[in-house]
Amino acid sequence: VTGADASPHMLDRARANLAAMNAATDAAAPPMGPIPARHAPARFAPVRFVETGAERLPFASGSFDVVISNGVFSLIVDKPAALREIHRVLRPGGRLRLADQILDGPAPQGADVVSSWFR
Repeated sequence: VTGADASPHMLDRARANLAAMNAATDAAAPPMGPIPARHAPARFAPVRFVETGAERLPFASGSFDVVISNGVFSLIVDKPAALREIHRVLRPGGRLRLADQILDGPAPQGADVVSSWFR
């Protein structure tokens, strides 16, 4: 599993959420022997976080089975470039799952627009 974001703040939040999930998994796990891989809790899955923009992904072509974008595409300036990159890093037959918001009305203006993204 790879989490990618252009914001160091969001990556810090993701790492904290992963640590909290691992702590909860550890606390809830019954004291028994080794868990078979197919039944292993999420903490045993390899997870990495990468600081990157969507327009130029630092991954080899065909690296992923699934790309999930949740609430990010509205923030990407060059959407066609991001879609090309997603297509490149997906393996043949891979899937894109995208959920986002749609602006209804004029776009916000001014210098404070970017800082409002992370509230």
